Amino acid sequence: MRQHAEHARRRAEDLQGRALERFDEERRRRTWVEVAWQSWLRMGQRGGPLLSGGLAYRLFLFLLPAALFVVSLLGTFVDVTDESADQVAHDLGMRAALATTVAQAVNQSEAGRWWLMLLGLVWMLWAARSAVSALLVISRIAWDQPRMKASTGRGALVFTGFVFAVTVGSYLADRLVGGGTARSVLGWTVVTAAAVGAILYAMTLLPRAGRPWPVVIPGALFFGIVLRGMMFATAVYFADKIDRADDLYGAMGIAIVCLLWLYLLAWGWVAAQFLNAGMAGVGTRADALFDEPEA
Repeated sequence: MRQHAEHARRRAEDLQGRALERFDEERRRRTWVEVAWQSWLRMGQRGGPLLSGGLAYRLFLFLLPAALFVVSLLGTFVDVTDESADQVAHDLGMRAALATTVAQAVNQSEAGRWWLMLLGLVWMLWAARSAVSALLVISRIAWDQPRMKASTGRGALVFTGFVFAVTVGSYLADRLVGGGTARSVLGWTVVTAAAVGAILYAMTLLPRAGRPWPVVIPGALFFGIVLRGMMFATAVYFADKIDRADDLYGAMGIAIVCLLWLYLLAWGWVAAQFLNAGMAGVGTRADALFDEPEA
């Protein structure tokens, strides 16, 4: 057994060495690989994990009152409160699982539904302003821009509308797409393309140091892949985590799993912003791949 373990260790070290050599070779041959690597290093130096955690926390603070507002006003998730949160996560995603938990709390509350709706609306808009501020800070750090003034009030309305539009669009797409394999693949491709387009538009609304809008294409593609990957991970991993966490910790366990999911999603957004800045030549030694800032 010791001989087998030693052989496996040497084999792993050999594979690691060859992988590093291949990666160094690709960095010398391909500019975009070097730029992506420099962007990764720069993200770590600028506190990428801390920025991701702050954004995830603000997104969580937004999703809670948003779910409370929707449940109280329309009763959208009332019909599924009898289902477990993990089953809802399998079918509709993490946001729906969180909304189901909120709906169950609303049904058990003795307060009037209209008061809960008003509380959810006010809290949701306040949390949206906080989320917009976090997005602006991330863009400013990624693009090496000084502190700037921005209308977070109008941004909060845009952010709220954008989140609701994406959520409804994703729900309708999942319900409409079905049938054979070819139709499912076509539907998945169309949904992914629509998601990348929405991400691209959202990134153009944020500061980018005066660069033209095509500079955000790499980050939009990257975050689109991350987003679709997180949807897949929800079905195969996070939904089961919710089931086990719910049995052990109740609603607190569901909140922990949702925060982990949001952290990974926020990490993808922060990485996409630094990738865009790196491709534009901000903070990297590589030549810029896009035009210089507009006059």
